Amino acid sequence: MATTTIKDGFNGGSDNQAYVDSTGALKVTGGGSGGTISSNLTEVSGAAITLGQTTESASLPVTIASDQSPISVTGSIIATNSSIGTNGSTAPNSSTQVAAQNASGLLVPLMVDPSGKLLVDTSGTSTVTGTVDANINGLNVFKTSQYTVGLTVVQLTVTPLTNRSSMSIKATCSGSNAIFIGNSNAVTTSTGFPLFNGDVINLDLTGANTVWAIASSANQTLYIMEIAY
Repeated sequence: MATTTIKDGFNGGSDNQAYVDSTGALKVTGGGSGGTISSNLTEVSGAAITLGQTTESASLPVTIASDQSPISVTGSIIATNSSIGTNGSTAPNSSTQVAAQNASGLLVPLMVDPSGKLLVDTSGTSTVTGTVDANINGLNVFKTSQYTVGLTVVQLTVTPLTNRSSMSIKATCSGSNAIFIGNSNAVTTSTGFPLFNGDVINLDLTGANTVWAIASSANQTLYIMEIAY
C-alpha cells in the first residue's frame, strides 16, 4: 500500500502519513482511539439502495444467527401449489404441509389429500362452525321412518334397502300403553310382541317380510331405522 506525507495542522504542524490503495483511494480510519464515522449507504456495487419491500435481487442478503431466539410473525401465511409441492398435477400431494397457528400460538402442519381437500383428525372433540360435508367410511346405508299406531292394525311398509337388511323399531308410548308387533294383519294386543315406552326390537328383513303393529291406545308412535347389510 502506498503512502504520502501530509500536513495535518496538528501536533505543532508535524508531518503525518496518509494511506492510499493501488487505485489512489484514500484509506480512512476512525482514529487511533477507536472513533466512529457516520455515513449514509446509498449504493452497493453501483446499485442504488432504497427503503421498503422489494425483490430478492434488489435486496441485501441477511444471515440469521444459528442461536437466534424465536421471531414472532404477525399476518397470514398463503401457500400455493407451486411452492408447497405437487403430485405431478396442479393438486398438492398427500405429503403436502401447510402451516396454521394453534391455540398456543405455535405453527403446526395441516395435511391435504391429492385432490386438495384438508384432512381432519376425527379423534377427540372439535367444534366446527358452518356446514360440513363428510363421508363416513364403514357406515352402511340406512334410512328412517315413523308411524302413528292406534287401535287399528298398521302395516310397516319398509322395503329392504338391499336383498337383506336389518330394521330397528323403537316404541314411544304414553303412560302404560304398548305397541304390539306381528307378522300379519291378524296381530292383536294379545298375540303381538309388546313394546312399551322406550323399548327397541331388531328384526331381519327380506323382500318377503311383512311387519304389522297395533297399539293398546290411539296415537302411539313407532320409530324405525333400517340398515343395509
